[in-house]
Amino acid sequence: MSKEDIKKNDQNYYDHLDQSEHDESHFDLHKAKDLLQEYKDNRDKWNKEERAKKLELIEEEIKKQKELVKDRVKPDNIPEKERLSNISEKVTDQVFGIFEHTDSFDEAKKFLESYYQRGKVDMIYGRAFILVCEDSLLSKAKDEYGNNEENEKLIDFISEKNIELSKEVMSDDYVHLLEVEREFLLILMKNNKLDLL
Repeated sequence: MSKEDIKKNDQNYYDHLDQSEHDESHFDLHKAKDLLQEYKDNRDKWNKEERAKKLELIEEEIKKQKELVKDRVKPDNIPEKERLSNISEKVTDQVFGIFEHTDSFDEAKKFLESYYQRGKVDMIYGRAFILVCEDSLLSKAKDEYGNNEENEKLIDFISEKNIELSKEVMSDDYVHLLEVEREFLLILMKNNKLDLL
């Protein structure tokens, strides 16, 4: 999802700060990791269609569990929600603006690094970054450049930095899920399956 898509879907960024439709009773911190391990244990036995189906299931589970953890830190009162919404708009403009002004991974990396560092110092900024930008940044990175190698370097960098920032501003549960997601992304890149993102 690009900056324009986020703005088009939600001018106030409120939708991104609302609770997800997932029920907390569906929270299972280890389910995505277990599915990933099952994939690694059986991928050589499964045919191509079975492997693709399992990868999609793993991705859905990671997203669902991440949303459930994000729900725990989303504001539940209007003033706090408005404040975080305004910060989210600024964060999104800054972060996605990078791609309008850079042509390579190395250029984008320099700018992104500064935003990740700011997020570690300013917890509200960092949390807004994770709540609103984290998933859409990975999605954008899969086809940002014409060169697949550059895209993979960008995904690897963003994934690593999301984990670093989340260690400062999110719960251990969220960090765990990002680590599982990183392992999943490395499998996708190894198998040229980034189109699943």
